[in-house]
Amino acid sequence: MDNKISKQDNFINENENQENENKDKFNEFKDKLLFFSNLKSKEKEYNKIKSNVLTNWENMKSEDIILNDLYNERNQLILEYKRYESILKDIQNDIFRIESIIVESKQQREQFKKQVSMQTDIELVPLKDEIDSMRNQIQLPQLPPIESEKDKLTSNYLTNRLNEERIKQQNKLNQSSNNNFIDNNSNNNNNNNNNNNNNNNNNNNNNNNNNNNNNNNNNNNNNNNNNNNNNNNNDNISGIDCTNNGSKRGRKKRISLS
Repeated sequence: MDNKISKQDNFINENENQENENKDKFNEFKDKLLFFSNLKSKEKEYNKIKSNVLTNWENMKSEDIILNDLYNERNQLILEYKRYESILKDIQNDIFRIESIIVESKQQREQFKKQVSMQTDIELVPLKDEIDSMRNQIQLPQLPPIESEKDKLTSNYLTNRLNEERIKQQNKLNQSSNNNFIDNNSNNNNNNNNNNNNNNNNNNNNNNNNNNNNNNNNNNNNNNNNNNNNNNNNDNISGIDCTNNGSKRGRKKRISLS
């Protein structure tokens, strides 16, 4: 009995030990599965972050290229602005210089005007009156009034200015017509060159086609000649056979007659 009980106890202990080992193995396998699952999720997250980093890096490179282009464009605009700024400064200086010249011209005009009025009132009119009285004494007509002379000078001046303006306008029209003529000639030359190029291309294509046709015709003629030669050879061979057959038949006939 004691032996049986001890055997049962041993068997129970062995079963418990076996169960404990199985549990340990299961827990170990479970831990490995959890570890690999965690590793896989970490790798997935890593790949996702890496793709985002690479994408952002590519975007950064493209933005660098865009920034370089923008910097270059800005520098060009700054240079153009400086160039136009210098031009504007020159224009402004010219305007100031012309304004100063206009002021000087006005002052000179006023001086001339004062001189004209003084000479007219003090010297010219009294002298004209004296001359008119002297001419009346000898029954000569009076001198023409000063205003008429002024009007004549003014009309001559205006006529000359009008003629100058007409000449300027005519020169502008001639220049524009010359420019249009030059443009038309250049366009016509370009069109002629294009037409000549097209004609040359067409001629080259026609020549190529003719050469190809001639080559094909020559090949066909050569093939026909070869076929004719073959047929002639065959005819010659058949003619030889026929003569031989005929000579044999003639001999047979002669033998039979003899």
